[in-house]
Amino acid sequence: MDLRFFVIVRLSTELRPTAQKSLIVMDSDPNGPSAQPPSGYTSKEQGFNRNRLIRTILCNAFEINSMGLNRIWEMEPVSSARLSLFSQSPDEYGPSVPGARLDISGKSVKDLKDSPWNRTLILVLAQKAQELVATSSEPLQYGHLIDWKPLFQQRVHRYLRDAHKAKPRLDESPEQAKTRLRLSYVESSKKMNQRSTLE
Repeated sequence: MDLRFFVIVRLSTELRPTAQKSLIVMDSDPNGPSAQPPSGYTSKEQGFNRNRLIRTILCNAFEINSMGLNRIWEMEPVSSARLSLFSQSPDEYGPSVPGARLDISGKSVKDLKDSPWNRTLILVLAQKAQELVATSSEPLQYGHLIDWKPLFQQRVHRYLRDAHKAKPRLDESPEQAKTRLRLSYVESSKKMNQRSTLE
């Protein structure tokens, strides 16, 4: 009869406050099947950890705290001089992390999304996430085979839409345009709170 033994494996985590224990059956027969440890994380927990990592990377990239993520559209954009250098030598003058900035020089939201600078920035952010997960002691806390590009693209595109909305209209000054967008955020937040209260 094959000898089996139980090993309690404590799965430590970087982002969860408490560790989770998993019971694993190990086979003493080297030719027999080996039990694979489960991730120890629910899909909800993995989603939370992914979002937390994304926020951390964005805060470090733009050198802001978490409260400033919704105000990235107010930050100084990348300069036209840097964009000119980037067009000549993308590898040398591309987006840097930290020190990230958006290109908001386009006339439409589509122009901003199609900007080579902004598209490169999204790739840089996604690569940063891949590097951090690869060196994590618990990579499965984020999920399996994650495509980080669309996750960062969603965030960056939202910032670009906000930056476009913040551009002054014909009858507005730059400060009035910013005030308009800030007020729209306040109204949106109120509506969300009202819906959550009703639920």
